[in-house]
Amino acid sequence: MKLKNLLFSLLAAPLFLFGCAEKADLIVPRDTPSEWMEIGCVNWPDLYPYKPDVRFRMWHDGDHFYIEFQVEEELTKAEQNVPGGYVHKDSCLECYIHPDPEHNPWYYSFEWNAAGHLNLARRTCRDDAEQAPLDVNFSVTEEASLGSEPFGTIAVGGPWTLKVSIPPSALWHDNVKSWSNFKCHMNLYKCAQGMEKQMYLSWAPIRSEKVTFQKTEFFRPVRFAK
Repeated sequence: MKLKNLLFSLLAAPLFLFGCAEKADLIVPRDTPSEWMEIGCVNWPDLYPYKPDVRFRMWHDGDHFYIEFQVEEELTKAEQNVPGGYVHKDSCLECYIHPDPEHNPWYYSFEWNAAGHLNLARRTCRDDAEQAPLDVNFSVTEEASLGSEPFGTIAVGGPWTLKVSIPPSALWHDNVKSWSNFKCHMNLYKCAQGMEKQMYLSWAPIRSEKVTFQKTEFFRPVRFAK
């Protein structure tokens, strides 16, 4: 099976590399937003070739980690409106953070729909998950250009944005006091599992036959500036 996955990776590499992050390390700047980066890796082009324009930039001020997403797609949906809802079935943006990949299998999945509603969990895989307590979920704040009210499938007719603010305490099982000099592994995604035209895009490539975002071995090293 390992040999089969390796051969798949080698054969598919040219497809993965287009629109994908290949840097060995990313530094999250302090106080000033980073350059815009693309969530543009079409990991399973035979099954899900659709590639909307999805970008993000990030920064921190020690007390909060900020991510601003910008999306331009044909159709958008945000029906889920409760903490821990199935936002992956909507037009969904995600950031997965693995604080200690060498010693601890648990990572955090932050998933938002276009109205800024969050599903936050700590997990070792898709099916082994612990949902965040409500106070932790609500400690993360969102600003959605489309508003916070749920809506069905619409054509926005241009880009929409989502800005999120994450305190270090949102990593509620890890003793993180500040984002300054924090190190982790990370990947970011765009999906829409419950829409007619599905997509499964990532920032860093996922070299796997299985359609999944849960492959922590493909997360990338990220360091937060002091």
